[in-house]
Amino acid sequence: FTSAELYMMLSANNSCANKKHFKAVQNPSHVPVLHDHFANNNKVYDLYFPGCQYSTAKNFSMKTMAQPANQKQFPVGKDIWQAFSIFVPESYSQPRGWNVVYQYHAHPDDPGTCDNWRSPPMSFAMLNNGAEWGVNLRSASVKCQKSNSEGTHKLVSGQPIVKGGWTHFVIHTRFDWRGDGQAEVWIKDDRNSTPVKIVDYSGPLGYNDDQQPYNYVSFGYYYGTTAGPDVQLYFDRFIFSEAGSLEGLMYSESGS
Repeated sequence: FTSAELYMMLSANNSCANKKHFKAVQNPSHVPVLHDHFANNNKVYDLYFPGCQYSTAKNFSMKTMAQPANQKQFPVGKDIWQAFSIFVPESYSQPRGWNVVYQYHAHPDDPGTCDNWRSPPMSFAMLNNGAEWGVNLRSASVKCQKSNSEGTHKLVSGQPIVKGGWTHFVIHTRFDWRGDGQAEVWIKDDRNSTPVKIVDYSGPLGYNDDQQPYNYVSFGYYYGTTAGPDVQLYFDRFIFSEAGSLEGLMYSESGS
């Protein structure tokens, strides 16, 4: 994988949208910069999402790891290793409803005719007012999937979120709706000096799509409510590899 161009996807078109940003910035003093694998001049990605009133029910600020025409990064049946880090400030307060901070999404075959847009086959959420991480795993074998209810859903949760510090993720995925899928997730944070495995899953993962049987990565803050508190998160150190390992990708204080 190359350091694909990051681009912004913003929904609401009212005055509230003008107040939010998602950009690479020189870090504030309370957010230490990690080694940046996108060679972004020693910066972190700063997301600020104001909790003002929106005109639509689902508003989001997310960046995607590649241009739309080049999002075929996670072929079915292929093992891919990834890593990223996220800083959750002490002041984080969760808006009402669901949220997603990192996801692998899949484009439906023929939106509105065959498939409808579904929830991503794998996503990371902040649960219980930012108290714990949740990882959603989804799959479906039906050819024309109209809703999430036509597939399976597994939620892995319970790992506490550390506020005021970085959490480092290493992820191993193999998307395969036929049954040979795999998802492994490890984290390391201020409470865990050694990596903790929070997801260890084997089985169907992903959707039965022909047009684009791949999954693409987005990160940011995506939530389903019309108003709520301000949200600010920081992202850094994105790595993608076809031949990775936990030891090779997990962040260490030595700067790796």
